[in-house]
Amino acid sequence: MMVISVGCDGTYSDPLQTPTSEHPDVVLGHLLGKTLAGRHLLLALDPGASLVLDLKALLGGRGEAAISSSSSSSVSLLDAHHPDPFLQSARAEFLRGGHYVAVLAFTSSPDLLLDSLTERWNPDYLVLLSLNSAVNTTRLLMDERIQRSRHIALLETDSAVLEQDRTLLEKYEMLLDEDGSLLENSGTLLDQDKALLEEDMTLLEKNRLSLKKSGMLLELNTVLPKYVKTSLKQNLKSTRFNKSFQEGRYRVFTSQPFTPHGRGWGVKLPLGAWREGSNFSDFSALFPERFPTLGGQTLYLGSWCDDFPFLYPGGGGDGDDGGDHGDGGHDDGHGDRGHGEGDDGYGGGDGDGVHGDGDDGDGDHGDGGHGNGGGDGDGGHGDGGVGDGDEGSCIGCGLDLLDMLAGPLNFTYHVQMEPKDHNWGSKNEEDGRWTGMLGDLVYHNKHLVINTFQVIEALVAEFDICYPYHMEDYEFLLSVPPPAPQWKGLLYPLKAEMWGAVLAMTCLVVLLLTSCLTLFPDTQDPSTVFLLVVGAEVRQSVPERLGRWWGRVWVGWWWLGCVIITTAYTCNLVAFLTVPVFPRRIETVQELAASGLRVCMQDYGSFVPDALKDSPHDPDLQHLGQNFDLFPYVYLRYDVGLSWLADYTHALIETHSYLAYIVRLHHVSHSTYVMKETVYPGYMSWVLKKNTPYTSRLSVALAHLVESGLVHYLYLKHMDSSSSPNTGAATQTSKVSAGGALQMGQMLGAFMVWGLGVGVASLALAVEFLLLPRLHRHPQQSP
Repeated sequence: MMVISVGCDGTYSDPLQTPTSEHPDVVLGHLLGKTLAGRHLLLALDPGASLVLDLKALLGGRGEAAISSSSSSSVSLLDAHHPDPFLQSARAEFLRGGHYVAVLAFTSSPDLLLDSLTERWNPDYLVLLSLNSAVNTTRLLMDERIQRSRHIALLETDSAVLEQDRTLLEKYEMLLDEDGSLLENSGTLLDQDKALLEEDMTLLEKNRLSLKKSGMLLELNTVLPKYVKTSLKQNLKSTRFNKSFQEGRYRVFTSQPFTPHGRGWGVKLPLGAWREGSNFSDFSALFPERFPTLGGQTLYLGSWCDDFPFLYPGGGGDGDDGGDHGDGGHDDGHGDRGHGEGDDGYGGGDGDGVHGDGDDGDGDHGDGGHGNGGGDGDGGHGDGGVGDGDEGSCIGCGLDLLDMLAGPLNFTYHVQMEPKDHNWGSKNEEDGRWTGMLGDLVYHNKHLVINTFQVIEALVAEFDICYPYHMEDYEFLLSVPPPAPQWKGLLYPLKAEMWGAVLAMTCLVVLLLTSCLTLFPDTQDPSTVFLLVVGAEVRQSVPERLGRWWGRVWVGWWWLGCVIITTAYTCNLVAFLTVPVFPRRIETVQELAASGLRVCMQDYGSFVPDALKDSPHDPDLQHLGQNFDLFPYVYLRYDVGLSWLADYTHALIETHSYLAYIVRLHHVSHSTYVMKETVYPGYMSWVLKKNTPYTSRLSVALAHLVESGLVHYLYLKHMDSSSSPNTGAATQTSKVSAGGALQMGQMLGAFMVWGLGVGVASLALAVEFLLLPRLHRHPQQSP
């Protein structure tokens, strides 16, 4: 066992004293050495606990209360009276998560330690050991910094109550003796007053008021000792009667603020007596689930009902006004309770309870009731309501998932149609405040955000996230480029470099064959070699013949190569004459940046514009960010952005799912396409306030739905529901059917070649007509 001391000095008890089973050393020894065996421990002690506990015996391996040397991997000691040096320099695993079990032993309210805790503090397992029953542990459990932990165990001593009763009894006996003396003194004073009254009647009148007061004091002093004596006797009897219970010393509690207990809630829920740890030797017995259900609470969503397919408007609902949803609530009779965030309590009001009246706190719904049963409460849970008094309803696979969890976890929820600032949610770099739905979560008492938010570093640092349930990325939508001119159809079968190679080879073969025939004469006239070579390319025979075998072999291989090339050209020509030819599409970010197109997006406060601009390591993304245009947000109105696409000036960026919805809704699937390369891929998650204690409960439940395939099923269900027959019909009618008759435009290239040939022949005719008379005037003389 490794012991790390962090500014904590222990004062040790008498080594000859043998602790009893109820001694704090024995209790802590059983706790650390058995229940928490094998765990890394962070042990925080206040000065009083350092005096009461024998740390040398506990950590040094002496006595019955000692921790076994192999029971835990490490024990780190923290001085709860001076915690700042450690809290400011400690690594995250000391303060958050389940790597360490935090144990806090105290004899007075640990306000100094709590005030030093920041948002970094959130251990999964927290043990509170109260060594003084005078400490208000109920109030301590209500503290938000304590409630952060996923599991809480409180061990509270009852022995101090007995000692307090005995001390009070002694004090009351002393007061009784003093009251008796005061009673005798009052009688003497009364006799003196009577004598004075007989001597001086005038003084009697003046002191009449004083006499009445003295009489009242006399009666009070006569009655009070009797009442105190009776009360002390009853208290002593009660103490002796409960002696067997008080000897149990320690009792174990947990905190389940959403579990009904008695006439309130289980903020301090008893688990049983300690009994030398026999009841809590198992780790899970000491740390039961704090949130088996949410107790019929209403979760207020920071949402925007324009996030297909997760949240989007549907048909009118049954609810009159509103968005309390959930199928599993139970009418627990606590409709008057609010759960605001009071100054002192974890819940609302003045800190007297986790679920106070909310009069003094910043509670989300104060005194407002909510029906937790089948719609019988004041709030109801109309299945189609959408909150905030808006008409219509909000549907989507995100709400379907909440409906599935609402029954087992016993909660309802309220949907917000849109955030007040009409921003999606990001951090303002100027003032550091969050906007949009995340701002509602932080500043406007919302509990949960289920819209599209990807798991990024900034989000994890300042919020709680649930189990990732879906993956989304941002895609670029571009207009399909117009088809190439049909009159170029004769050129499309071969690439430009292929045309260049054919032309170069033709010239080379003509030049070489002419040179060879000039050096080595044959029956073939060298001046007609051009017709012989080109005839092979157009598959036309010529009357010329070669007499030598070397010339025949050369021309034969040339003809074979021309047959292969012309056959491939003819086959490709059929396809290019019948099907429209489109230019090469833009498929990568690099090509998009080089194309000169700008990027556009609807202005709803997304992080994308700023993220693109702030991309120093990717010049292509940075270039797109510098050429970014926003158009005003109007629900489902993308006319401006789509018109820019139709003008071939912009590319539209949006999430994959929502972009598919926009394409179907506006019937532009035949005229647009999605670029292959995407940006900002990431997993989506539900978002809660930082250090929300029931985050893990929702996360585990959501993980079960993901692993069962229900999340993917619901996602596809809503994606398919957006397809309409009209959309498919529009796509089908725009397709070109194969096998139809050739049109004039498709054969325009052939007519152009024909026209070009007629023009060249006419030019040759004109040249011959002009030169022929001169040839007749000057006939060539034979030698």
